Amino acid sequence: MARIFLSYSSGDNDILKSFLSIAKLACVEIKAVPFENVQAPAWSYIRELMSASDTFFLLLGKNIIDKGIYTQNWVSFEVGLACEMAATLGREVWVFEPWQYKVKFPVPFLNHY
Repeated sequence: MARIFLSYSSGDNDILKSFLSIAKLACVEIKAVPFENVQAPAWSYIRELMSASDTFFLLLGKNIIDKGIYTQNWVSFEVGLACEMAATLGREVWVFEPWQYKVKFPVPFLNHY
């Protein structure tokens, strides 16, 4: 079973629900943990989940921006870690953005958009 680490803003739960329902149909395991449920130390727990994943998805919803700098910092950390793992372990980084509008959020390295 493929394992995907999903980075998202907890404010974008509607997008998350769609991804989880598709993943269930495709027999794909998704690790999507809202920051409020992350075990301390947070950076280590996130790194552990990402290390056990085959690929990385970033959901760029409007709440990444709307939730403020704290959310943006954690998503940036996850993106940076995903990019490092992609480069060293040959994994992929996928970015998903609503087709109706662009989300102004930097993603320095990605494989698929």
